[in-house]
Amino acid sequence: MNGRELKKNEKVKINKLVAKHCASFDEEYGCLPLDGECYMKTVGFNDSPMCKYFQQSVLPLDAEVQKIFYGGEVEVCRYCGKMFSKNGKRQYCSDHCNYKARRNQVRDANFRYRHKRDKT
Repeated sequence: MNGRELKKNEKVKINKLVAKHCASFDEEYGCLPLDGECYMKTVGFNDSPMCKYFQQSVLPLDAEVQKIFYGGEVEVCRYCGKMFSKNGKRQYCSDHCNYKARRNQVRDANFRYRHKRDKT
């Protein structure tokens, strides 16, 4: 993926998201695990490496910021609720969610069938 330089308004959105929602960030000390400056606040390109905590816990909170890093259309997983970049007709973020959702659908269909059969 070819990285592009982030625009000023995109950097501002990322900085606000980090300051408001990141549990590892403190205004006075910066990034607590790194014991220094948060590199998500200084990120310059959309293909830059991301902080794992930011990627897993903070980024899904804002679809606009997620579009900056993943590009394209962002969709919400129908099973677990995580956001993922949509390509094609995918409705689930992973094969695991697809498998679990399919199991639930089959279970519900069997329950309805048995319930209807037992009534008659």
